[in-house]
Amino acid sequence: MLLQLSLPRYKHLLPFEDPREQDRISDEFLEYHMREETDIPDMVWKGALVSVGEEEQFHCMDMVWAHLTTQKSRETGKEQFPRLGKVAQLVLCLPHSNVDAE
Repeated sequence: MLLQLSLPRYKHLLPFEDPREQDRISDEFLEYHMREETDIPDMVWKGALVSVGEEEQFHCMDMVWAHLTTQKSRETGKEQFPRLGKVAQLVLCLPHSNVDAE
């Protein structure tokens, strides 16, 4: 729903105005959510792992999404998340802070 509300604002970046395209991106979103963490190989998770200090760790999701955008559908052999990958790239490049502005 949030995606549908913000689509008109980003038509030039996300050309998903057609209702069929919106259905396809919704299908990709559902397929992504049905995946298990184990569907992504350990080498991807290990490569994306970043340690900050002795106890804090997180995964660089841009590396995980780089992997996900290369995945092919078993049924069709086509990219599994072509539209959702574009959304992820857009979201991952948004600044998460206003430190530079201050």
